[in-house]
Amino acid sequence: MASWSATGSINGNYRLELNVWENWTSMDNYSSVHWEVILRATGNYSFSTIGSTIVVNVDGEVYNAYSQKSLSAGGAITIASGDKNVWHNADGTKAIYCSASYSQSSSASYTPGNMSCGGNMWLSNIARYANFTQHYVSARSINTVSIHWEADSSINAWQHSINGGGWQDCNGGNTYVISNLNTNTTYYIRTRIRRSDSGLWTESGNISATTYDIAKLSSTDNILILSNKLNYTYTNAAGAKVELGIFKTDGKTAIINYKEYKNSTGTISFTESEIDKIYKMMKNNDDFTVRLYIKSTQNGLSYLNYKDVKIKINRCFKTCISASCR
Repeated sequence: MASWSATGSINGNYRLELNVWENWTSMDNYSSVHWEVILRATGNYSFSTIGSTIVVNVDGEVYNAYSQKSLSAGGAITIASGDKNVWHNADGTKAIYCSASYSQSSSASYTPGNMSCGGNMWLSNIARYANFTQHYVSARSINTVSIHWEADSSINAWQHSINGGGWQDCNGGNTYVISNLNTNTTYYIRTRIRRSDSGLWTESGNISATTYDIAKLSSTDNILILSNKLNYTYTNAAGAKVELGIFKTDGKTAIINYKEYKNSTGTISFTESEIDKIYKMMKNNDDFTVRLYIKSTQNGLSYLNYKDVKIKINRCFKTCISASCR
């Protein structure tokens, strides 16, 4: 805690002292200050019962006191005292001006006469931390999480930590995005902010955020190509771009290449040339397994999921279709 003294003297026989010290400081950004005015006899002079007026100024607040005391040679008496709460600046610093003046009713040569003292005092710096007023998950995708925060003071830096890891600088302003996350995964995220004036960091608690799963096929049909259609249903909680494609089970040979399907329930239609392609792949078999791929794309990254579908073709029907087209 800070302390400070100022003195004034006359003829070397008496000294006026103003002593100020902090009792304690509060995180609410103020100090409790105590002050005392002391009259000290530094020589062989003394006096008895002299009326005196004391005026004290502590950080702009003026205190008036009246004293009627005696003082023996070499002694000291407290002629005024008090307490005051002093509010600090926003950054936690504070300097105060303090002064004391003494005047008496007697003009005898053995008395102190009029005296004053004063000066500036620096109080202890109070650590000033910003406080979060908001901190929450504002958006999610397959591979990103967005965090929004607000604070009660000016901030000049902010960082995040994932699952207890090290602190990393954030992009963006009050809303930042954490990218390149795994799909369908829960993360525990903390944010810390640095107050502009004090340079002190405040850390948030953990908030949990789970990335969305990729789009997945929930149901499909076994196909009889008499109808030239394949029914499908998919889930897409992230709202990603969804493309469907039919390939051989090697995943490389396309029967129907990827095409965007915005409806989560619908049908895939086969052209005659695509039916012919499947027919040729079947050779002498009555059924043929293909792989229905669903590709979800979000934030420039794509993910695949698939379901194997068994195709059955009525060869006689295919022959009849071909004959009727002639």
